[in-house]
Amino acid sequence: MRSAFRGALAGACTAAVLLAHDPVPTAAQPVPDAAGAPPAVLKLYRVVPKLGHERLTEQAGAGFGTVSDRFGAADHWFGATSMSGRGEVVWLEGFASHAAMEAQMAAMLGTPGLAAASDSVWRSVASHADLGEVLWAFHRPDLGYRAAWITPASRSLQIITFRVKPGMEADYEAVVKAFATAYAQAGVDVGWSVYQVSNGMAGPAYLMFIPMTSLQAIDRDLAAMGSVMSKVPDPAALMAQWARSGNSVGANVYALVPSLSRLPADFTRAGGGYWAR
Repeated sequence: MRSAFRGALAGACTAAVLLAHDPVPTAAQPVPDAAGAPPAVLKLYRVVPKLGHERLTEQAGAGFGTVSDRFGAADHWFGATSMSGRGEVVWLEGFASHAAMEAQMAAMLGTPGLAAASDSVWRSVASHADLGEVLWAFHRPDLGYRAAWITPASRSLQIITFRVKPGMEADYEAVVKAFATAYAQAGVDVGWSVYQVSNGMAGPAYLMFIPMTSLQAIDRDLAAMGSVMSKVPDPAALMAQWARSGNSVGANVYALVPSLSRLPADFTRAGGGYWAR
């Protein structure tokens, strides 16, 4: 995918942040990975449809897969629509590194007709949208729990956005790590991956992704809260630390939509037919 919403991009962190948490792996990594390995770098496209245009936006967005198929492009992504909050259509595109992201964009621009066809789809999507933005983020494996990511069995995805006070990143990260330890000690069957936003959103900001095979995962998580909090040595102090370090937190649940996604053949096969477009 290639975004026409370049004007919505705004730097969120400096290069020093990237240097402090280098996301570039030492070996090639399949993206998307049927085994559920989180990509090192993530590009998140977000479109907010006009009220009453949600279905039209989704139908227009399905054109990205058609265009990439026609030109034999190597790009793959997950598409989803929101089930809570304001209606949204999102696409998640993963990369093994920022260099891999750059190489893919160069390949697209070097394929005659592909960029123009992709821009045509973006214009169709934009005709039904109130807002469009693109975020870049890099994986923070030290903040995750069970390294959870989207697999062929996933059907929905919760995305939690944490905005943190500048200079208080270490305090916030300590809170997340404490909760991950408590979840592990309680043996809760819920996992997440955390990405730190590097471009496109005022920050510091972090995105927590919780993939689910069923919304029953939310029920299990709520039922386990008492057990999780019992593993926290001083819950009041931990929540006070979050209050000092955090600016805001927002969560939404998204349905993963095959018609909005484009995935490798091995991933689609492992999904038992669900991901076929």
